[in-house]
Amino acid sequence: MTSVDRTGAKALYGKALAAFADDDVLSEAEAADLRRLRDTLGLRDADAQEVERQTVYPRYERKLAEVLRDEAMNGGDDELNASVLRRCEYSRDRFGLTPDPVAPSRRRTGA
Repeated sequence: MTSVDRTGAKALYGKALAAFADDDVLSEAEAADLRRLRDTLGLRDADAQEVERQTVYPRYERKLAEVLRDEAMNGGDDELNASVLRRCEYSRDRFGLTPDPVAPSRRRTGA
């Protein structure tokens, strides 16, 4: 696959992933569809993972920020916060994200 083809394939995969992730839940059927699309497009694992990081990590980061903001605004409404946190954890696990909620682009390096 040429770099132009790979670029187009990654863009198409990214659009499909974003559409499926729009509701913050990736069903088994959607995950299977994405695997088939990735195979059909001939995307390498590294390419798919790059697209997933670019597409899913920002969503996960926003959801985590919502949980933290809700915690502060709700004065500790434990039931609500637990519910939102469970959705974040589910999304994290579903998309295979690392447990570290700080996006790599926002981590501090060095000291």
